[in-house]
Amino acid sequence: MSTVERPPLGNFEERLLVELRAHAARQAGPPIPQTRTAPARRWLQWRPRRAALIAAATGASAVVVGAVSALPGAQPALAAAFPILTQRPQALPAYMRRALRSEWLATRGFATDREHAYAFRTPSGTGFVVVDQQTRWLCILIPDPGSGAGVRCATSTQLLSEGSRGLRLVVSGRGAQTLVALLPSGSSATVAKAGRTPRPLTLTNGVLTIVARHPVSITTTVDGRSSTTTYR
Repeated sequence: MSTVERPPLGNFEERLLVELRAHAARQAGPPIPQTRTAPARRWLQWRPRRAALIAAATGASAVVVGAVSALPGAQPALAAAFPILTQRPQALPAYMRRALRSEWLATRGFATDREHAYAFRTPSGTGFVVVDQQTRWLCILIPDPGSGAGVRCATSTQLLSEGSRGLRLVVSGRGAQTLVALLPSGSSATVAKAGRTPRPLTLTNGVLTIVARHPVSITTTVDGRSSTTTYR
């Protein structure tokens, strides 16, 4: 601390000092209020939580869309054309899987979801319709006493093309033929024996099944176009 004593200020000097202090106070302006930082901290904490929730919701939506798209038969055009693909799926039996693997399709990347097969009744047992995981191929399988199962496949492009007659499979055995036809929605069919009047056939979910022990002619009408095939 300094020990030097300073002489007292005169009246003029005292007034000048007061004016200088007042001027300095005016130049400084009003006092700056304190800002609250708590809301900002809350915003910074909320933003990561919000971003995480949005990311989780987006991820969940992507999983659902991916799961539906991966299901065999999910392709809307195929399901609209062949109603059986809208039925409840079930597991494909093991002997049907073996029959499918033994076909030439096994070398062409036909990847079937074994848990998604669509069953239908035939006089010789339960048949199935299967679609590969990329919905590029569609197959029908029916029991065959000689080989275990008969198989017939076609591409979805062929089946959905204009003029398609559907997919047909014939299995012969024990003096009879089992005919199965997967026909597009809105189709109809009749059967006639030699010299007899044709009679209508019933299609269940677009699937025609019939056992013929004598030569018969099957007429199918698809999209207004009729065609007749004789089975002997």
